Amino acid sequence: MGYHSTNNIIRKYSYINPATGLSSGKPVSLPQYAFGIPGGTGTGAALYASATALSMHDLSDEDNTIMYTHSRVSQTGAGSTLYQYTVPATYWDSGATPSCSGCNTTEWQPVINYVGRTDCGYTYGPIANYIYSYPFIPNPNYDFERGLPVKTTAFNDAGTEVSETNYTYTRSFSTPSVITAFKADDNNYQALTVKSYNKYKIYYNTSELTATAISKVFDSPSLSVARTDTVSYTYGSANHKQVTQVQQSNSDKSVYTSKVTYTKDYAASSGSNPNVTSIYNLKQKNINIPVESYQQITRAGVTKTISAALTLFKTVTPGTIALDIPYRQYRMVQPDGLSGFVPMNISGQVLTFDSTHYVRTANFLTYDKAGFPLTADDNFKHVKTTFVDHFGGAVAQFSNAAANEVAFSDFDSDQAAPAYGFTISGGTLTTTGSHAGNAESMTSAQTAVSATLSKSATAKNYIFSVWLTAASAGTLTLSLTGISTHPTISYTAGGPKYYEVKIPVSTLSSSYTVSFTVNTNVTADDILFYPDAASVGTVSYDANTKAKTTATNSNGVSAYFVNDTWGRMLYTLDQDKNIVQRNTIVTATDANAHYSYSPSVSGTGTVTNTTPVSFSITNTDPCGLAGVSVSWDFGDGTKVKAAGLVSPTHSYQAAGTYTLRDTLHTLLYGDIVVAPKTITVTPMTIPLTYSNFTTGNANITSVIFTPSGGGSTYNFTGSTLQGGQVPQGNYSVQVNMTGSSHYNAGTGLGYNALVLSTQAGVYTCADWVSSNSYTFSLSLGSVTTLDFQVSTFDCTHFGGGGVE
Repeated sequence: MGYHSTNNIIRKYSYINPATGLSSGKPVSLPQYAFGIPGGTGTGAALYASATALSMHDLSDEDNTIMYTHSRVSQTGAGSTLYQYTVPATYWDSGATPSCSGCNTTEWQPVINYVGRTDCGYTYGPIANYIYSYPFIPNPNYDFERGLPVKTTAFNDAGTEVSETNYTYTRSFSTPSVITAFKADDNNYQALTVKSYNKYKIYYNTSELTATAISKVFDSPSLSVARTDTVSYTYGSANHKQVTQVQQSNSDKSVYTSKVTYTKDYAASSGSNPNVTSIYNLKQKNINIPVESYQQITRAGVTKTISAALTLFKTVTPGTIALDIPYRQYRMVQPDGLSGFVPMNISGQVLTFDSTHYVRTANFLTYDKAGFPLTADDNFKHVKTTFVDHFGGAVAQFSNAAANEVAFSDFDSDQAAPAYGFTISGGTLTTTGSHAGNAESMTSAQTAVSATLSKSATAKNYIFSVWLTAASAGTLTLSLTGISTHPTISYTAGGPKYYEVKIPVSTLSSSYTVSFTVNTNVTADDILFYPDAASVGTVSYDANTKAKTTATNSNGVSAYFVNDTWGRMLYTLDQDKNIVQRNTIVTATDANAHYSYSPSVSGTGTVTNTTPVSFSITNTDPCGLAGVSVSWDFGDGTKVKAAGLVSPTHSYQAAGTYTLRDTLHTLLYGDIVVAPKTITVTPMTIPLTYSNFTTGNANITSVIFTPSGGGSTYNFTGSTLQGGQVPQGNYSVQVNMTGSSHYNAGTGLGYNALVLSTQAGVYTCADWVSSNSYTFSLSLGSVTTLDFQVSTFDCTHFGGGGVE
């Protein structure tokens, strides 16, 4: 969105089939609100009306979705893309075959609803065995064949094709498995019992899998020569239907192949090898996940492996449930290619892989009870530990420390086994104040104790930090196994305040606990204990929205975040709670209240009926025009919603005064009501013509148009009738031919009839009368021309006669 509407990016969507110019939409089924009953009276339409039962509700259980075979997305300056999809087995289809290549057997047909009577002495009435009739038995499910991409074509702004991709498919199982179901219901009439019934199929256990994707890209500037790449997908395992090979044939004759093996591809058994046993366990749990993948390039008949990835699994029990999860990961990258790569293999309890070329890139050392990795390293002593709140996200991250070497309590996140926090026992006290989220109160009678920890081999010191809120000043005293001197922290009243102490650990036991006490009542929050070689960051989350509220680094410097009800960040505050960033979330309601423009309708206020006219909205905020649409109410019962600021053309059919009311629909400001505009519709004028086909004594002397609803008359003489005009409407028209005579065939003078014709032909005709005065009642509301003709023929020549 820019400062002017010309900078807006607008995408347009259409669903037209280019071959027909019509909508490509097809209903899977249509709602059913009526059905025939075996009775009724009368014949023809009366019989069908009396033998039809109506419903206010859809009686069919079928899906009424409209699906489109073609969808085009266009954008000025970016051309357009046409997507084509398979949409078989819809309402008007008599049959359908699968989308897979070479599949031509009809597999889907609409179900016929059969009708049976118990007494042949009665007639059925106007019902028969037919599809989509009572009791509306479901058709075979075929959604697994609908919506598959067939072709994607990209065009430039000139409409010239620049690229395309065509897709083919193969069946996961060639023939779907079938459950045969049956549905029946009574359709009785008086004493006649009628059963409506049939079997229908429920398909399962098959799907369409992508077989090939053939892409063409046309070279510039001629866009006449294409580079073609073919990607083939192979589902080569007898144990599952996951893709096992993706092969791309390139225009330069090279072939890129990516192969994947899964847990179900290995003949693993439970035994002495933990990695083999874990794969076996995964298979037993029906968990089929990738184990190894490798990529190869073939040029001139020579194949080389350029990259590979391998994951080994192991059974761990972090809580009470044994989990089979990743244990180690390996990578191999050979830009110049490698000959002789050996994929992983299992033989009995022996697992072999290409250890010569693989490099171990990850060791997963510890998991929590939910299966999230607590500690991992990259096999180069770069250790990372992450504690996770399973309802939010990471709450603490330690670099260069394992999970069993640190302790952390924020009193907000769920403590997943194994425990890594402090337990405060004994005494009760109301919690007052916290650093972030929840906190825990302590009295002088209470002790906070960590889980059993392991001493870091590289640490010379440990860091203990805590946020305290104290009613009065006091001392926090630490106790560590193997350290005789008890480190202390002197704290002051107030808070929450950050306190930290460095503890030498040369005499610390290899396995130990850390505990602390206080001598005044305090509230403790975000307690940390970790090696000095480590760095740590903690995060707190809102209990309801799970939005981040606090982030604190190793130095105890915090950033605070204020969020709205939906968890969107409004303010970022520094450690002193000063605002460093403010985000304003503008809703359509907020923006609408500050809308300073006065949009109005531009266009003529006076139009003639039946004349197409268009209007537009002006004086709008250009920043709010992205995706704008307008609801147009033309005041004559016609309402339409259209994209953009220009209305569709509209024709008022009747003269009168109308009020044009419009509402702008914008993404930024919501709905904006436009000031109404009065439209005065005047009737269209009808040009008059005068034709005289006599030789004399037969002239119109005056014509008087008197409006049927009253009002001024329109008067013409014989000389002014030609070229005269009257407004459209209903009239009583008097025509006088003073001094004229009845037609005399001997002299050729006079006339036999007065004929009035419109653009549609003869409107009315009057044969000669001695008074030479004629009165017609004319409905000229939609007439565009009116001709007065004096003729020597009588009205039978024109198909009628008589004065109206």
